[in-house]
Amino acid sequence: MRSIGAEFISQLESGYLTPFTLFEFTDGDNWYRYTNLDVSITVATDSTTEYTYTPIGFNVDLIQYSMGIIVDEANVTVDNIDQVMTVLFGGPNIQGNQANIWYGVLDINDAVVDVLNIFTGEIDLFTIEEDKLTLKIGSYFSKWSHKAISRHGSSCRLRVFKGKECQYVGPELECGRLYHPDCIGYSNTENFAGFRFVNELEDKIITWGRNT
Repeated sequence: MRSIGAEFISQLESGYLTPFTLFEFTDGDNWYRYTNLDVSITVATDSTTEYTYTPIGFNVDLIQYSMGIIVDEANVTVDNIDQVMTVLFGGPNIQGNQANIWYGVLDINDAVVDVLNIFTGEIDLFTIEEDKLTLKIGSYFSKWSHKAISRHGSSCRLRVFKGKECQYVGPELECGRLYHPDCIGYSNTENFAGFRFVNELEDKIITWGRNT
């Protein structure tokens, strides 16, 4: 995250500013960039390359902080989503990809004064109702304080069924997250992320130590 520059502060103090927000995300191959302004805007968000952001109606509803002053998540609501978003968020591979939220200001001549990255994370949960998209972006840093999930459980640790790690693309709509019968039945055993022998050992009598 960038610090606020002197020019940015000067323009804030002048009172002649038009604020705007940028929202961008990737599907792993391409980036898709949007602004809440009424017209397209070209901005160099990485200080070297300029990118064009397409106008669309959206709001950053809430940014939540953990007790450790770490941003856990940001919620974005997009009204009247375009065809590109409809296709991307209707598929199985959008979750887990990077998304960024930027805040910027225009001066009295509609020139970009500066932009600040206020949130970076990965696409988590989302819902689509008619033409409205509600999206939660989870922070990478929020995971630092989370306990790791052991791989020695019988259940698959992957959170997203049909996601890019699971890679199942068949007709089934639900998964019990077990090696047998789920992954075997779906012919997707290579991507099982649990300990598949736990169930087989459940009723076994295991003797520890030396017999006398």
